[in-house]
Amino acid sequence: MKLLLPLTLLLTLSAHIANAQHEPQTMAADTLRCDDCPEMVLVLGDTFVMGCLDSNRDGYCFDSQKPPHPVRVQDFYIGKYEVTVEEFSRFVDRTGYQTEAETEGWSNLWTGTEWQKRDSIIWRDDANGKRRPETERQHPVIHLSWHDAVAYCNWLSQETGKKYRLPTEAEWEYAARGGNKSQGYLYSGSNNLTDVAWSTENAGNRTHRVGAKKANELGIHDMSGNVWEWVEDDWHDDFDDAPTDGQAWIDDGYRPLRRVRRGGGWGNHISSGEYCRNVCRNGSPAAFRGSYVGFRLALQF
Repeated sequence: MKLLLPLTLLLTLSAHIANAQHEPQTMAADTLRCDDCPEMVLVLGDTFVMGCLDSNRDGYCFDSQKPPHPVRVQDFYIGKYEVTVEEFSRFVDRTGYQTEAETEGWSNLWTGTEWQKRDSIIWRDDANGKRRPETERQHPVIHLSWHDAVAYCNWLSQETGKKYRLPTEAEWEYAARGGNKSQGYLYSGSNNLTDVAWSTENAGNRTHRVGAKKANELGIHDMSGNVWEWVEDDWHDDFDDAPTDGQAWIDDGYRPLRRVRRGGGWGNHISSGEYCRNVCRNGSPAAFRGSYVGFRLALQF
């Protein structure tokens, strides 16, 4: 059943969330670290208004970002940074995994105006299709499909005995907005895009080392800009009938071709000010890979 609430009620809920306090159900470290896995940040759950509420909070509302709706998110961990070249290389070195770009022999490069299919480009390459030097091993890994990202999550889960996965779209947006510490920023951690993001305005048509920009309220970096990030959910054209429990929105039976990606990147079709907003969402085929699409992890609490 579709859940529609009056705008005044949503505004009241949004104001409450900004000041909400939450006690964790169990004791947990604010961050998790291990030698071979990405650093994770604890996100305490709460209820927030997902989607485009109004122009004051979110800017212009696209149809894909509506209707705004309350979502209850449970406690979880999320990657402090996007998964890096170095982290992904451990997976490949230990398993011999071949990405879809490797098995099919190509990836996509963003020219500034369009995607171009280029042969022999893989995850070891940069945004211009050239092999990365050692000095860029802390850049976000790119040229990966949704399937490749899931394969990494599954491997890390087996290695550690923990439940690593992609974040749900609701978890991603809640964390990008600052969780229960949210200050209501337009971008993840600021109303000034250049404070927190590498975008078309300042990236120089390439990725940058993770964590170089200011973190958001939870201490998470690069949720606006640098690279778009795959999440678990199937793509839907809007939020009509979207789940309200924070779980991934996955269609019953056969999954559609497209998955959701969030956060904007160093290159965008339109102004980075639009695509790097906390509210912005896009979708691509699960097999798509390109020069400004990567991912970050979530960890089951």
